[in-house]
Amino acid sequence: YTEVLVCTTDLFSFEVQDQINKENKMASEKGENLEDVFDWPPLESDPDIFTKYLYSLGMSKSWQVCEVYGLDEEMLEFVPKPTVACIAAIQRDKSRSDGRPGVESTKAQYYMKQTDDLDNACGIIACLHAVFNNPDFVGIDKDSVLDEFLVKAQGLSPLERAEMMAGFKKFQEQHKKYALKGQSNLAETQSQVQHHYVAFSINSMKQLIELDGRKPGPAVIKENVNKQDLLKAVAEEIKRRLADGHISESMSLLALSMNP
Repeated sequence: YTEVLVCTTDLFSFEVQDQINKENKMASEKGENLEDVFDWPPLESDPDIFTKYLYSLGMSKSWQVCEVYGLDEEMLEFVPKPTVACIAAIQRDKSRSDGRPGVESTKAQYYMKQTDDLDNACGIIACLHAVFNNPDFVGIDKDSVLDEFLVKAQGLSPLERAEMMAGFKKFQEQHKKYALKGQSNLAETQSQVQHHYVAFSINSMKQLIELDGRKPGPAVIKENVNKQDLLKAVAEEIKRRLADGHISESMSLLALSMNP
């Protein structure tokens, strides 16, 4: 779950901090420490925070997380290329299925679950899904936190990876540091956290897949998608979910792209 900016189907708005601030009060107002509120606090949907967080973990500085300003093709052109993954912060209608349940057998180079112990770690889990599913593109510094985590994750099941992450103190310390950054306030209770992060990437079978740790497994969104068409395919899926009422317009979209 996460704190996000609000968008429309045509243009993402930057004038919504008041709305977000109503959702998310500072835990410190009650004299509580961040550690007492969440094990893994929500991250603000800010590309600069995501980029610096991933750099601190060991992602190559040849890559960045950037904002997607709209879902129409002319707006997608502003996103730096190449783009290898997208990260969406969405608010679901929990009474309805999005039609993409996900299954364990779907091909993915890396997938992990999000357990209750990883209460609001969906932002960094989405980042891991984005980075680790594109090892031929996105470099990782040797002996970094990302490198250490990935080495330990090899051969583990999606659930075992989640259990390992819950006890990975180096990761948790960095997460709490970057969860404090940004302009939006921190949520005080779980009920105030309304949004959830998911990742989209393309697997070795040229399938656009959604990687959501709360689902049974990766979900196939579209067949026969080339890397250069990822943004367009993700935008089409987001538009479909908006039109069908599966998600609200209170959402944002980020892209993992190469630095110009």
